[in-house]
Amino acid sequence: MIILLHTILIFIPLCLAWQNDWDQSLDVYCSYHQSFYRIRSEHDNGKEDRRWQFDCHYIGPLMGGCTWYNDVNGWDAPVNFYCPNNGAMTGVKSRHDNGKEDRIWSYRCCDMPGRLVTTTGFVNGWDQGMDYQVPSNYYITGTESHHDNGKE
Repeated sequence: MIILLHTILIFIPLCLAWQNDWDQSLDVYCSYHQSFYRIRSEHDNGKEDRRWQFDCHYIGPLMGGCTWYNDVNGWDAPVNFYCPNNGAMTGVKSRHDNGKEDRIWSYRCCDMPGRLVTTTGFVNGWDQGMDYQVPSNYYITGTESHHDNGKE
């Protein structure tokens, strides 16, 4: 009986990894001195939405003031957001609209003076899953996303 209970306790967190459910809002932020280093998502064609997982890691005591940037995109519009002054992305909120089959995004950025930035190309395609992790000693500073009503 103890072994079965132990197995269940280990198995449950692995099943509940997503931080939102289909068509639901998302509200995730890192603790002080942490930033996002990994973003995962999966898409469902029936729901025309994504579930998300944002993972945080320690980036050191250099973090300065933090600010929320709300509603950075419009419905059916691209997301093209970068934290000012190469700041670290430390929080994310989004809400989904079933009629528009789209999300409005908000981000929290914290100052990180003296850090260098690199960019990637697109890390996933339409309807595909995504699993992006920054290299060691890096953090996520922004995001771009394109919306297509034909693909939703």
